[in-house]
Amino acid sequence: MGVLAYIESGRIVLPQTAPWVEDFIAECEAFTANNTHAHDDRIDPMIDAITDCLAKSSDWSGWT
Repeated sequence: MGVLAYIESGRIVLPQTAPWVEDFIAECEAFTANNTHAHDDRIDPMIDAITDCLAKSSDWSGWT
């Protein structure tokens, strides 16, 4: 829930034609706050990436 504002504000984008996008969006839509969802194998790394890149700092020097 800590990265939801970044997603809802449009700061996170996905490629339109990647073969994995449809499955990824379906997994995101099935995600629940009370952990009753079946899978979060793709969501966990996405949340880590958002946290590392946006939420923690605006210092991009570690990514160059």
